[in-house]
Amino acid sequence: MNKYSFVSFILFGLIFCTSCSTKKKLAELKEENSKLNSQVDSLSNELVLKTLALSQAQKTINQLSAKKVSTSRKRIDASNGDRVSFFIQNIVKYIDWQPDNYFLLGVVGDDKLYEKLLNQFKGKKVADRPVVVKKMNSSKEIEFCNMYYLSSNRLTYLDVIQRKSKNNTFIMSDVLHSSEGIHLNFYIENESLHFDLNDDDLKKCQLVVSSSLKNLVK
Repeated sequence: MNKYSFVSFILFGLIFCTSCSTKKKLAELKEENSKLNSQVDSLSNELVLKTLALSQAQKTINQLSAKKVSTSRKRIDASNGDRVSFFIQNIVKYIDWQPDNYFLLGVVGDDKLYEKLLNQFKGKKVADRPVVVKKMNSSKEIEFCNMYYLSSNRLTYLDVIQRKSKNNTFIMSDVLHSSEGIHLNFYIENESLHFDLNDDDLKKCQLVVSSSLKNLVK
């Protein structure tokens, strides 16, 4: 073997060893990458399971909270009439009413509260307009008003009220919890009168409600 052949043989050997080493490293890298992908998939699945568990836990918490609220709240009754009428007299101050000759307040399905409001607003004005309190006990009697108090026992009349009002009125009730179409709900808790505001429906309403009223919510 001459010196050139010997050098060629050495070079071939080096290239062969290098190639084998490179293939071995590539195989090791592929195996390591496969393990990493497997770990990532495992962690992803674990994250999904924990997210679902957290979502279910939050749902359970919400259900328990709703049950707690429902047991602590009580519906208002005739004994709360004075306080409700006083609240309503103050609530009207936080709303920017549209111009009209009279301020019309409709009471649907609660004769005793009607009498209270009749006395509460006697001789008073809202936005410099005389107040007219109207009693409505049937769907045929319902007409446009700036503000309604809809008793929960007449909640089926809500559609009629909405058609008459065309989103220009403020609707109150005593249905305890947020209800679509009702802007404000009265309730009793710990012997005190409180109210909730339905922000979603207030945004749809064409009336401007002061943020100060929202700050009064418990």
